[in-house]
Formats: sequence, C-alpha cells, structure tokens
Amino acid sequence: MDLLYGSIIPCLLETIDDYTIDNRGDIGSWVRHESMEAIEVSLFALDSLLREGGSGAPSTSGKDNVETNVVGALIKQSLEKIDRIRHAAYFHTRRILGLTNLEKNIECWTQLREIYRPGSEETDNSNLFDHLLAILRLEQYRNCAIQGLALSAGGLGDSVSQTAVSSLVRSVEEGGEGMLMAVA
Repeated sequence: MDLLYGSIIPCLLETIDDYTIDNRGDIGSWVRHESMEAIEVSLFALDSLLREGGSGAPSTSGKDNVETNVVGALIKQSLEKIDRIRHAAYFHTRRILGLTNLEKNIECWTQLREIYRPGSEETDNSNLFDHLLAILRLEQYRNCAIQGLALSAGGLGDSVSQTAVSSLVRSVEEGGEGMLMAVA
C-alpha cells in the first residue's frame, strides 16, 4: 500500500492533469486517458488489499485524502471538452464508486453514488454536463467540476462549449442565489 499511496497514485494525479499541446493538437489527452486507466487499476488493487485486511491507508480527510483527490481529478475530466476523455472519466468514476472498501476514504461517498449510479445498468450519458452538475452542490468537489466546465466552455463557438455553458447557467438558475454564490 505504501507504493500505491506514496508513489503511484500521486504520480497519476500529476499526469491526469497533462494538457500538453503541440502541432498534432492536445497530445496531453492521450496521457490523461491512460492515467485514468491506471488510476482505476490502482484503486482496484487498493480495494483488494483493503478487502484482505490490509492497513496502511493514510489517516487524512478532506483535501488531503488521496482517494478524494483521485475522484476530484476524475470529476474534472468528466466535464472536460473532449468526448472520449469525458466519457472515459465518467465510466472510470462509476467503476471506482463500486469499490465498497473505499467508502470511508472518499468524501461524499453516498452523494457521489447517487449521481454516478455505479451499480446501474443505465449508461445514457448523452449529456454528461446536465447529469453531473449536481456535483456543484458538493463543496469538496465543486472546484474540480468548475475547472472541467471552464475547460469545456473555453471556445464559445462549438457545440460542446455551448452545452457546457447552458448546463452551468441552468444549474445556477435552478440553484438560486446560493448556487450562484457557490460558483462565483
């Protein structure tokens, strides 16, 4: 577990935030995609170790909790501009939220499971922006969601940007002044 907590997962948290661009475009998206795969494998290994009675999980909470940081990074990617990244992040998060041994290590476990529905066969994710905006109500993950939405809303000329902005505006309208102040 020390290797997972001390080296592997922190490294993956760095690479999931790679936005390198060159003449071929957003090459960092390939790094982000592979990082999400590796994060899922790492958390499945961690879940297995915990199921076998392993100990050694850091006794932290909130923003210092590794698992909460992982979920936050995946939430950001779940709301990002590139479809394949957005959908992959959504499905990786669903699978991770199905790992019951991680419940005590992930902030807002119950609320996240209600949003992502990991045990559900339902896979309609045609508009992840509308579906995932409930995350804005979760203070621990709000900044991650806003970062993802900001990346998606960056180019106002395309349909993904317009969908992201429309979803955010609708969320603020439905949430009233409290939501407006939270995202401001």
